[in-house]
This record gives sequence, structure tokens and C-alpha cells, in this order.
Amino acid sequence: MLIKTMRDLYCDKWKADNGQFRSGFYAELEKHIILTFLGTDLRASPHIESKTKLWRRHYNLLTDMLCLSGFGWDDCSKMVTVDSMDVWETHARREPDAKDMLNRPFPCHED
Repeated sequence: MLIKTMRDLYCDKWKADNGQFRSGFYAELEKHIILTFLGTDLRASPHIESKTKLWRRHYNLLTDMLCLSGFGWDDCSKMVTVDSMDVWETHARREPDAKDMLNRPFPCHED
């Protein structure tokens, strides 16, 4: 629901020229969350902002991996593929934040 709402709002008036969110985007997103989940204590800060920060970090790591030789994308399982464990181990040493991404699906990567 969060990704769908973010995508819908981003396509409207909340997309800035630099590809980021306009000011007030998270407050608008919070309103939608509160209306959808009545009685929730989820808020833009820290809940939604921290989730989008994590997603952005994962997206950037995935994008970087997919630009490297030895990595690919499996559309069926929605996860990164690697040619060999040597390629993976070398990358994981160079990029420690990516170490948990092997064999992990990312169903919303395209979004």
C-alpha cells in the first residue's frame, strides 16, 4: 500500500524537477496512511522516511550491482543473479551493505 500510494502521489504534483519528492510529500503520504489504517500510529517521521531511506539504499545497491559484469536480474523470482560465488564474495567485500542481498527477492524493485 505504501509503494502504491507513493507511486500515485509521485506521478501527480509531488515530483520535483531533480527526480526527488517535493516538500510536503511525506505529510501527504502520512494523510493517506492514516485514512487507510484508521487508528494507526505510523507517521511520516520516522516511520515512512526511514522505510523510504532503506528502499532507496537497496535500490541503489541493486542498480549498481546490475551494472557490473557477473550480475543479472531474474524477472520470475525478482532477485539478483550472480555468475559465480567468487563474483559475489568480491562484491560483498567491496560493498558490505550488499552482503544480505544474495538470494533475496525484491518484488517492488521496478516500482
